[in-house]
Amino acid sequence: MVRKYGGTYATQCNSADAPRLRVLRDALVVEQGDKRIVGRKVQTDFSYLAASPPPFFKLTLASKVRSGSTLDFVVFEDKTGTSIHLRADAALQAPLGKSMLNATYRRCDEAPAPSASAHTTQNEPMSDAEKILLNPTFKANYLRVLGPLAREPWLAKFNGPRPPARRVRVAGVDYLLLLVCKPHECTGFNAALLYAEDRDRLFGKIYQQGRSDYLGEPPSDIADALDALWTSQWQPQ
Repeated sequence: MVRKYGGTYATQCNSADAPRLRVLRDALVVEQGDKRIVGRKVQTDFSYLAASPPPFFKLTLASKVRSGSTLDFVVFEDKTGTSIHLRADAALQAPLGKSMLNATYRRCDEAPAPSASAHTTQNEPMSDAEKILLNPTFKANYLRVLGPLAREPWLAKFNGPRPPARRVRVAGVDYLLLLVCKPHECTGFNAALLYAEDRDRLFGKIYQQGRSDYLGEPPSDIADALDALWTSQWQPQ
């Protein structure tokens, strides 16, 4: 069930500022800004607290945060798709707030659920890899190399579905690999980026409905690496 309903859910999938829920293989995550709450020991519960469950109720994904509080994702399915409502005990209700607890989170992607980092903890700051997306130096460089493509919100704001960033080594240089795709259209619109933070070097491959473009004029070895990384993520065999 965790695999079936894995992915990202949000009140506004095309807004990077909207709160998001992530269903991972081993964790439930609530994110907003640079803060997150993570529940572990995920279990499925097909019953509902009330005697009569509401329409379209499917199941509850239940978890425990590090403090011992409960964090549940209540899953619904109707003709419009899959959605989640948050449910938490009294200790978590204040940190989450009424607006987040009362919201409906719609599924933003259909990607398989990635594993959560072993070091993720309740209310932890974003990782260094995630912070680079908010780095003004990176942003300026990125928008510059995007050129006309900066008019595409999923690219300019990185607000589409994206797997966790990771480190890769290419031609003797350490890069941060960033992957993103257009909400609801991951197959036809996606990208792979390589960013060397210490050298401020940025290269990328953008794919849009059969057409590929490279960012930053990558040399042949970088272009080959981008092709392989892009294929591995977006066109696996």
